[in-house]
Amino acid sequence: MDQDRTQIPDWAQLFESALSIEPDNDLQKSTRAIPAGGGICLLADRDNQPVQLLTAGDLRRLVRSRLSDQPEQEPSRKLKLRSIVRKIFFRRCHSAFETQLLYFRSVRTIFPDNWQNCLPGMEAWFIEVDFNASLPVFKRSRSCHPDSACKSWGPLATGRSVSMLLEVLQSAYRLCRHPERLSETPYVTGCPYAQMGQCAAVCNGTVSLDQYRQLTERAAGLLNEGPEQTINTLAAEVKCLSAALEFEKAALLHRQMEQLKKLKGPAYRWLMPMERFLILSFQTGPMQKVDGLRALQPSIIPFIITGRQVIQLLPFTRNDIESNCQSLLDHVNLIALQHSAGRGNEFEKSQLAWITQMLYRKKQAKELFIRATDTLTLADLVRQIESFFDSAIQPSIDKSC
Repeated sequence: MDQDRTQIPDWAQLFESALSIEPDNDLQKSTRAIPAGGGICLLADRDNQPVQLLTAGDLRRLVRSRLSDQPEQEPSRKLKLRSIVRKIFFRRCHSAFETQLLYFRSVRTIFPDNWQNCLPGMEAWFIEVDFNASLPVFKRSRSCHPDSACKSWGPLATGRSVSMLLEVLQSAYRLCRHPERLSETPYVTGCPYAQMGQCAAVCNGTVSLDQYRQLTERAAGLLNEGPEQTINTLAAEVKCLSAALEFEKAALLHRQMEQLKKLKGPAYRWLMPMERFLILSFQTGPMQKVDGLRALQPSIIPFIITGRQVIQLLPFTRNDIESNCQSLLDHVNLIALQHSAGRGNEFEKSQLAWITQMLYRKKQAKELFIRATDTLTLADLVRQIESFFDSAIQPSIDKSC
């Protein structure tokens, strides 16, 4: 950067490089140092006041397009940036995920008072239950507090998906749909759902509070482990009941099974206990020199995603997958130990909303996300990364050659 360091704003550390440009400079020559690949750039005035923060698949082309003069005979409502912009800060990124992560961090740092206007529509939803309550009831929530008495699951991308999840749990486990009436217990007639047999009817005493709590705990167990095992168990029970001519009982379990199958849809692919929220992501990285090989080799960049932050680690090539996976698992295990001890598991609301948006967006071909569960082994992690490398990273490099 070609200015006195005391004049450089704090947010400049987000970028790798910067250059100065004057209105009478040749635009093509002045912007040669800007990479032609994807990344993020900030156009600023002479006093380093931000003018525009941009992302692009080709930074150099975007900057030249934004700063090029419009022909006088063509009227335009666009701001003539060439007369304003004097500094260009930029940073090369190697994947859409990395670009969007840097943009998210940059927006919050550079525009702390109104950054939400640059990132509208970001939200994360959760479902929670307080097992310390006299009667635990599942509720929807837009916040998650791991240190509270409530147990939470998520994240979900829309309020509609949360409502559907509640409906599935209420139908499959015959949970109360009108918890506000429970204060009237015993409520002799019960609500319409109780009268139709679609609810366990704790309100009128059909089941006890302890029995109802057990139903809620079963539903929580499903959320903890996922629906697959429960669905398989129900399918086996339906088959046995049908063979025994217990068709009414078989039909009841079949309806429960069909409800739970809805949770296998894409809207719930990242549903998990928030106390275990820990995800690994692998994205395309820069080409790197490998000893013994003449040509540069493709690499991948690992990210560790928690509810509070996204940690970007150093890239590695296919030759170094196993050693880097071991280091990665050690890092993950350390974070998990800190979480179990109640340290470092705070959720940052806006960060978690951004993460949710990225997890549920349309899947990209050149990215891999893995849940960092207790059962994730080194061999399994290596296998998944090698498969990702061979099917997504290397073919794209070969095609471009």
